[in-house]
Amino acid sequence: MPSAIPEKERLKFIRALDKAPKTIKPLALVMILASLRVGEALGLKWENIDFENKTIQVKNGITQVPQFDNKGHVLSRVTVIGYTKTACSVREVPIPDILILMH
Repeated sequence: MPSAIPEKERLKFIRALDKAPKTIKPLALVMILASLRVGEALGLKWENIDFENKTIQVKNGITQVPQFDNKGHVLSRVTVIGYTKTACSVREVPIPDILILMH
């Protein structure tokens, strides 16, 4: 699958993740190796991951819903897991073997 980051730079990034907090590394690896957007990766549930068939079902995304006052001013934002941004974003993506090995 094509990546926005050239392979040489991607390898530097993956090596740098060894110094990242433990919660960041798996998230970043899924994003870069399975080509998921931030909101899609954060919206994943275990039920979306099929290790046997090496696929990820992208069905949801994380987003922020603004709460307004009666004048239309944003009072706060609530983070929710909802549907993806567009219907075209719902898809099945392969899990690269390297990501399975890192599991």
